[in-house]
Amino acid sequence: MGSIIFEVKGATANFKLEHDEITSYEFAYSVPDSKYAKSSKDSRELVIKGSIPRTLTRSEAAMKEIREWAKEKYKDPSFYSFAKITVMYRDEIVREITFPNAFIKNYNEEINPQSGDGIYTITLLQKIDKRVKVIVDPFNVEHPTLSEKMAHLKKQNMITYDANGGEGQAPPPQPFQAGRSVTIAALERPRKLFKINHTFDGWCTDPYGTGTLYPQRHKATFDSDITLYAKFTSVF
Repeated sequence: MGSIIFEVKGATANFKLEHDEITSYEFAYSVPDSKYAKSSKDSRELVIKGSIPRTLTRSEAAMKEIREWAKEKYKDPSFYSFAKITVMYRDEIVREITFPNAFIKNYNEEINPQSGDGIYTITLLQKIDKRVKVIVDPFNVEHPTLSEKMAHLKKQNMITYDANGGEGQAPPPQPFQAGRSVTIAALERPRKLFKINHTFDGWCTDPYGTGTLYPQRHKATFDSDITLYAKFTSVF
């Protein structure tokens, strides 16, 4: 349902990790809380965690670039790169973090000798004399949290099927997400819902049969909750 994409662009490092290659991230601001702190500047830290597969995959090239990037000298301009995290849910971007002038503070791998696979952790910081604003889009601290946004996306609308005078049982309410394609319900068997001396033609947006008609198993898109009424036509 959801995924995280980690991209880096720079003179040395150019790669992308996605799907099961990256499992989580943590992004944090912090400021010194001690009068003895050597710097009053805040700290921006981005931690990315992911899986290392047992066999070579398309992520192997990216992992090699990460290792090389981690070995670069701090004074080398190519050491600093543009990093971005994109969180996807049902093909929608729910959060995007751009992290310019980033460098690897720590890179750790843990390999399970029994299975051959493992996990990695990358900790990124920003070059202190080249800090620019970290952008968290489309939401920041003044907007809903990521968990709240995910909950909003998970909120479902409902199609209610009305027998409209027919005998038997109409299909149960059908959840869907507003603006996304949904398949109109079909009767489980011919006698599931019927009307004597009538044929069943599909589902209509009004009980009089004058609205929009949706055949069974038809793909449709709705923006809000809707009631669809069984449409019957007399055989005489």
